[in-house]
Amino acid sequence: MSMKIARFAVAGLSWLASAVSAAALDGVFVGLEGAGGATLRLLPPNGDSQKGEYTDASGRSGGFIGAVFPDGVEASVRVGGDELYLRAIEHPSGAIVVIIPIAPDGTRMVQQTGSYGFVRKGEKMPKQRPYVISAPERTGAPVDAAAFVQSYEFWAPEGVGRGYIGVLPRYRSVIALFPTLQTDIIWKLCSQSTGTAPGLAEALRGQGVACSDVLGAVAKAKSRGRYADYKRAVAQERQVAFEQISCARRIGTRERCEQVAKIVSEHAISMENAATVVAKYR
Repeated sequence: MSMKIARFAVAGLSWLASAVSAAALDGVFVGLEGAGGATLRLLPPNGDSQKGEYTDASGRSGGFIGAVFPDGVEASVRVGGDELYLRAIEHPSGAIVVIIPIAPDGTRMVQQTGSYGFVRKGEKMPKQRPYVISAPERTGAPVDAAAFVQSYEFWAPEGVGRGYIGVLPRYRSVIALFPTLQTDIIWKLCSQSTGTAPGLAEALRGQGVACSDVLGAVAKAKSRGRYADYKRAVAQERQVAFEQISCARRIGTRERCEQVAKIVSEHAISMENAATVVAKYR
């Protein structure tokens, strides 16, 4: 099996902005860009499990019974002669699907990880945003801060943890100024299915929350139809954080960087953190 790694195209900010409500992660989803021609069918969850079927671009398919987690479902699925680890992550208007080949000895071949955007069948294809990076393969690998804020949403929790640790501390401090963005990173880290994702303790530092608080707040946002509002707030803060990091590197116009600096100053003065975000949705 051959899977392209390094960079992949995913749906952009317009995908987030166009969503008016959060939908349960079930139904038929079709792949974008590198996953073009692939489909994912998910039945409604049954407690902690969920049945589904994955069909790749060549038409090979395999059924599975996956385990349901706060941000989606994960499973092992045999497609043709290949065994795959699949994690579908809920997203307004669709899903982000992480696929990792499994070697004959049962180990995941993380160097061949692919992350792909999927949209619900029948929905308008979203515009594409600039390419983002794939998740780092090892803890301790340096990660560009601007690329991290654009990319983490499309990674599995362990990749988010490795990426967060790989961002320079001064840029992690910039990210922490954006409370909804920081909360979303924590939510991803807390969605780790087994063990503790790397970087979780660092992400929680000074935020006044535990994983149970964040998981509970996002779950309530979903159940009350406010998940799309939450993700829109994340998208808005992510864009400003991205621009602030770029401006710190002298990338961007002087006029826009001055506007961004003003927004960042307001965030710093507000003293908001993940605890205040959780309180909005709890």
